[in-house]
Amino acid sequence: MLSQDPRARVSAHTRRRILSAAQRLGYHPNALARGLRLATPRTLGLLLPDLGNPIYDQVVRGAYAAATAEGYVLVIGSTYNDQATELAFADLLHQGRVDGLIITSATLDSTTVARLAATALPVVVANRQVEGALASVIVDDEAASSLATNHLLDLGHIHLAHIAGAENAETSARRISGFTTAARIRAQSALILRAGTRPVDGYSAALEIISAHPEVTGIVCASFRAAAGVLHAAAVRRRTVPDRLSVVAIHDDLLADHLLPPLTTIELPMRELGSAAVQMLLGRIAGNSPEQRTVPDPPRLHIRESTAPPNYPPLEHSPLQSADRYHRAST
Repeated sequence: MLSQDPRARVSAHTRRRILSAAQRLGYHPNALARGLRLATPRTLGLLLPDLGNPIYDQVVRGAYAAATAEGYVLVIGSTYNDQATELAFADLLHQGRVDGLIITSATLDSTTVARLAATALPVVVANRQVEGALASVIVDDEAASSLATNHLLDLGHIHLAHIAGAENAETSARRISGFTTAARIRAQSALILRAGTRPVDGYSAALEIISAHPEVTGIVCASFRAAAGVLHAAAVRRRTVPDRLSVVAIHDDLLADHLLPPLTTIELPMRELGSAAVQMLLGRIAGNSPEQRTVPDPPRLHIRESTAPPNYPPLEHSPLQSADRYHRAST
């Protein structure tokens, strides 16, 4: 009766009494329970690659707020880059247990994305640009990387390095492009090392850079977690940050103020990404054609204590080692 179901056979007097009691008790109908009873769940699925990665917190918050505002329940799952788990979650959409699905993935070799592209099911891919049959929404990773690189160049760093993400991640390609574009104009040398986004990846890559390329005074990290590893490596090798090495990370986090030193970051509009993905998915459920979109909110630079002008003459840059993971950015 509280759901205003016209099939409920209740007298007007009884209806008034129930509504009055519900108002006094502050009762609100449970949307999920009602959806299950009526077999119309009004539920959206959000599939994340890794719940342990702090960047997805803001995506979830934005998606949750947008879904709730439209009366939808948001179901969240994580694959931890396991294709079988990804496909099992996608089956919820095939079985009609969710009305639409958002896949947050940066990788280019997703079996699930390829299979769903061949269907007319309501799906949106977030954080990865997909052409053709699937709708997709991204943030401007290239602008974020250019902003980070130009910040170091403005401080006077002329020998730079970029610790990039995995080779099969589309976000890595966009960030490499932003770094290369900015470095080409003003840097004397620029290295690109494909490492990964984990702290251990940043740690290992920084150790290699410090040992093989001591002329590098500024590092752009493709992820916040990798940057934490870079700070650790700098401390181990006694390359004082920021006096002898400046570090800037793409993505911001509450922990940035509590690292030693506090980390300069580029904040990307990840909450807006989650919200935009939900709005696009609701459009697909309503029958709209798939589209590719970039969140218009620009990246923001947060200057903290991990970046400063180099306080000693930079060393002449040494030749690059011959290794597949190294790439010279054209300068």
